[in-house]
Formats: sequence, C-alpha cells, structure tokens
Amino acid sequence: MSLAVLLLAVSVLIVGLGLVVLGQASDVRGKAQKAADAASLAAAEEAKRNWIDAWVHGQIMPTTRADGYEVWRDFDHYAASAGGSGYWEAVSFAQANSNSTVRNYSSRTPGFRTVEITVDTDSEVVDAQGTTSNMIGDVQGNATATAELSVAGVSCIGDGGQWEDNSQTLIAWKVTCSGNGASASVQYDGAGNAVSYSPSAIGRLFDDIRLIN
Repeated sequence: MSLAVLLLAVSVLIVGLGLVVLGQASDVRGKAQKAADAASLAAAEEAKRNWIDAWVHGQIMPTTRADGYEVWRDFDHYAASAGGSGYWEAVSFAQANSNSTVRNYSSRTPGFRTVEITVDTDSEVVDAQGTTSNMIGDVQGNATATAELSVAGVSCIGDGGQWEDNSQTLIAWKVTCSGNGASASVQYDGAGNAVSYSPSAIGRLFDDIRLIN
C-alpha cells in the first residue's frame, strides 16, 4: 500500500470518527434540552397551582366595614414560594425524558407578579462504542431552559363584605380579580374560609406559561 493511499485511509477514518462523535454529542445535547424544556414548563405549571392555592388561602379578612373593599393580599406575596415549589415536578419530567437528571433548579421574581424558573439538566450517559469509547469515553449532554409564569396584568378588589346589622360581625366577603381577558372571584365565610372559587378560573388570569430562552 502506497503512503498516499495509507494517508487517505487514515484521513477517512478520522473524519468518520469525528462524525460519529459529533452525532453522539448532538444526540445527547438534544435529549438534555428536551428534558430541560419539559422540566421547566412542568415546574411552572406546578408553581402556578401552588401559587393559586397559597393566594386563595392566604387572604386577610376585613375587620371593619371601612376596610372591606381594600383588605386583600396581592399575588406578589406568594411569588417567591410558588417558584420554589415546582422542583419535584421538574425532577419527574426530566426523568421521563431519556432518564435525564436535574443538575440545578432555581427560581427568581424579576418583576411584579412574575416568576422565572430555570432548570439545568444532564442527559443519561450514553455508552460510546469501539474506537469512539477509547478516544472520548462515555457521552453525556447538558442543557438549560427557563420558563416564565406571570399574572402581572391583573387587578383585584374586595366587595366590602356582608355584616350583621348594626355590628362589626362579618358574615361573608369576596375578592374579585380581573385582567388578561378573564375574571375570577373567591367567596369567603365570616371565619375566613374559602367556600366558593374555581382554580381553573383563577388560572385563566395568568399569562400563558412560556419558555423564554
């Protein structure tokens, strides 16, 4: 075999090996990104459910007729805790996507009534084969995705409450919120218990959850 032919054969082998390596790397990166996207969106959905629940059950009762219209607790009070509540949902969805793992989970509140959840994932380790294994070892990909959850364009108001005649004893009260083309109310009894509301109606107050990177 001539030197030229030998060099050509080596070059072809190197190029082929490079394509295999690039293909495997691209595959694991793609799996990691799919897992990161799914995990961050799932975490945001879970955070939304918990945010609604915390807001509904965290309202402050009016204590006088005078404050019946003004006493209510804003969504923003529960934004930070809501963002952190989606961790296990992120882990579950990462595992469901090519058995990926959550390397890091973080949430922040960059603006009024807005939460961003960032999930970093590692894909499942892929066993490299033959020469590739000898040169680069096993392959693993990583990726990052951030989902945004917001209820910024919403305003709420109390109804003043229903009171016993000639007394400051509260019978019932209601908080109504509207914005983003939706409206929802929560009815409370005199002890502060939420007795009538629709989580799905409150959920429609939120902007659509979306990936922002």
